[in-house]
Amino acid sequence: MGDAEVTVTSAGNLLGGVKVYVFSAAGVYLGVSGTSDAGGRVFFTLPAGSYKYRADYQGNQYWSDEGFLIAGQINALAISTGGGSFNMTVLKNEMEPLVDVNCYVFNEGGSYLGISGISNGAGEISFDLSDGLFKFRVDYLGYQFWSQTYLVPATLSAIVTIPHQDSVVRVEAANQGAPSPIAGLNVYLFTSSGSYLGQSRLTNSNGEVIFSLPNQAYKVRADYLGRQYWSEIFQWQNVTVTIPMGDSEVTITDSGIPLTGVKVYVFSAAGAYLGVSGVTDGNGKVFFTLPAGTYKFRADYQGSQHWS
Repeated sequence: MGDAEVTVTSAGNLLGGVKVYVFSAAGVYLGVSGTSDAGGRVFFTLPAGSYKYRADYQGNQYWSDEGFLIAGQINALAISTGGGSFNMTVLKNEMEPLVDVNCYVFNEGGSYLGISGISNGAGEISFDLSDGLFKFRVDYLGYQFWSQTYLVPATLSAIVTIPHQDSVVRVEAANQGAPSPIAGLNVYLFTSSGSYLGQSRLTNSNGEVIFSLPNQAYKVRADYLGRQYWSEIFQWQNVTVTIPMGDSEVTITDSGIPLTGVKVYVFSAAGAYLGVSGVTDGNGKVFFTLPAGTYKFRADYQGSQHWS
């Protein structure tokens, strides 16, 4: 018997945790395997004879030269996976880097290799890859964007560009007459299937927000007075969220006599206060313009609460 010491490296760096298999000189697998240690080494005690060894790494197979194992000795062999440091850059509109974007590495056949990274402030991610064909997937704003397939080490850098375009979302109230913009509303961005993307904007004085988006399908939701209003699905176009409105006239009386200067509050049908209130005029009336729906009202008078 003799000992085989197999060292696994990639671009000159020692590789630990790599599975190594033992084959006969004729290429028959012998049912013997091991995993390289932190120093990139794995040891096998085998009968004297000729062997070769295969390391499986990053979805590819790498072979040693055939080596004769001498009895009573430690016989050293090396397996190099080759490769180098691959630099991926993710850009928005060919110039602006996309920061904190997840990027995943796949082999040529589309199998995920368990390798990923997050783009830095320059939109860059570096991967230590072996010799082989690889492609990359960028997950961004609810969608997947793929690179071409690259041969390492012939190519050690690539750019994934995701074109963007501004989409203007307008939120308006539809009551009598022409629709009017609603300022100060939160508008939330979703994929077309309804997944929230963690982005929101506050409408300006024109009732508008702007989202810079890839050429994919999205929808938005505007929240107003306890209700949610959705846009149509849009893709690289502007969209309007219309909130149908109506007028409520609330009259406060005591024994048929109108009460002036009484504070009136607006609640949802479930009893949630909506942050809207008013004071009755000389005729005991207060007016509210509200989204179509069901409400109830509370008047506070002489220390008591009175409900509609």
